[in-house]
Amino acid sequence: MNCQEMKDTEDPRRLAAEICAADHQAFWHLAAARIKWLWETDTPAPSGRVSLGRAKRPGGLLRHFSGADFIITLREDTWADLTDGQRWALVRHELLHCGVKLNKAGQPMTAAGLPLPRGEGGEYDGEGVRLAYIVRKHEFEGFLAEIDATGRWTPEMDAAHRRWRQLMLPLSGEIDKDTGEVLPVSAADHLSVRILRGEEAMRRRSPRTGRGTARIAKRDRARAGG
Repeated sequence: MNCQEMKDTEDPRRLAAEICAADHQAFWHLAAARIKWLWETDTPAPSGRVSLGRAKRPGGLLRHFSGADFIITLREDTWADLTDGQRWALVRHELLHCGVKLNKAGQPMTAAGLPLPRGEGGEYDGEGVRLAYIVRKHEFEGFLAEIDATGRWTPEMDAAHRRWRQLMLPLSGEIDKDTGEVLPVSAADHLSVRILRGEEAMRRRSPRTGRGTARIAKRDRARAGG
């Protein structure tokens, strides 16, 4: 794999900092994480499917010489073809792979093997703390043909289905005559709205926008029952 390290001023790194600052609850554990961002310039895979990005936890000599807790690679040629909203979504996706180890009680663990205590406000703070980092796997995976044939047959697929339903927005004035409930629009339409919000946040790049993005994330977590 041919890679080139990104400069501090390049868009993915600046965008990652904005995302983490705007959604502290989701990315608090990355406050002190050492993340290296690389451009990948390899040719597409033989299958023809190109990975937009990937996150890995370096080990052994690679960790020693890189000094990184995570290495995130993005395809430079593909990045150029993405919209601002898609870039926002891709960087956030790769950051979600950068996780922290939890004990059986659900407490984050430090690199020393001790549970991290909560701060005065009851929240965790990763600033200045060496944590036990891990790479989070996708919470659901599957094939489109599999969904067509067998539906949502795993707990993970069922959970993903419920999240997509919770993304639905009501259409003003359209009521289901049988249930009396407001009819929703499609989840795809709501996703388009959220991508556009990401594009607007990218364009404005202001503290006010960051707070707005945080409110959107907090609202989405509440809808998901988190």
